[in-house]
Amino acid sequence: MLENGFYTKMHIGTQKLTTMESSNKLQESGVIGQDSGFLSGAITTESDLGASACDLEASCSSSKSFHRRDSGLDMSDHFSQLNISTEEPKTLIPSATKLRDSNEYPPWEPFFTPDEDGDTQLHIAIMQGNTEAAFTLISIVPHPSILDFQNDDCQTALHLAVLTKQSRVTRRLVAAGARVDMRDREGNCPLHIAALQGDIDCVQALSMALSATELEQCHLRYPPFAQTLPQQLDSSNYEGQAPIHLASMGGHSDVIRALQWLGADVHTTENKAGRSAVHLAAERGHVAAVRVLISECGCALESETYAGYTPFQVASETNPRIAHELRRLGAIPLSVQMDDSDSDSDVP
Repeated sequence: MLENGFYTKMHIGTQKLTTMESSNKLQESGVIGQDSGFLSGAITTESDLGASACDLEASCSSSKSFHRRDSGLDMSDHFSQLNISTEEPKTLIPSATKLRDSNEYPPWEPFFTPDEDGDTQLHIAIMQGNTEAAFTLISIVPHPSILDFQNDDCQTALHLAVLTKQSRVTRRLVAAGARVDMRDREGNCPLHIAALQGDIDCVQALSMALSATELEQCHLRYPPFAQTLPQQLDSSNYEGQAPIHLASMGGHSDVIRALQWLGADVHTTENKAGRSAVHLAAERGHVAAVRVLISECGCALESETYAGYTPFQVASETNPRIAHELRRLGAIPLSVQMDDSDSDSDVP
């Protein structure tokens, strides 16, 4: 797993140097250097201290010389192997700048081998928010299809970039050729997620046309692939909801405006109960979204669900404030007619 996006190879010479420096500090502080008497023998009498010079010379001429305050433990074999490395620490993933300048790329396979959760190193770098690592990994793949690898939740790197609200990474993936129409386990394309979260930056990153400068900044190993944008504006997830429905459910007025400007069909209905964007915004109490849908997007006030309910009728059962706003905007105040056949209707 990436740790801040990179694996760092620590040099053994640096670790050994740290050991030697620690030993020297201990000697200077007196922790090492005072005789314990365990090997060199105890000093018991004054006569022992007054030993002759000949005795001292004979001691010093022995096969192993000891510091006069040393405990007698010979550490020479351990410290003789220490060396100081002057090389810079190496990283497993070089920076994108170095790759661009050297035109040398590491093998891509180790970084895109899924782990036990199906995540590649690109998935992990994005989840950790490491933009530089994500950009580097994007630049080393030999083909854009590798960017579409899915984890066990059927999420691609693009899904995760949108889910974590990283618009720069989202845009880089789109420029590198990552597909914007891949679906996760719930049938959501990245645009569905951006609309639900109200992330206008990611909506634009997924939908705006690419420039030549953006393609050049990717430093790709393959010819740039400029896919046609926008895509999937009206596609439904497995709940039958298009991005405009999800934005309306969340009350995200700016995303509603952006989708309408991009060409999304604001009149389309979701597939389960036939509710329009106005129905969904009204039943959840999003006054501003209702105003934008009706006043700016031109949504119909009298559109009906499969059960025949208008937005006003839905709001009158769930949110009187929205019902009042709809009436002010021109909705006909129809009452809700309930019978036994309506037990499975979309009105709570």
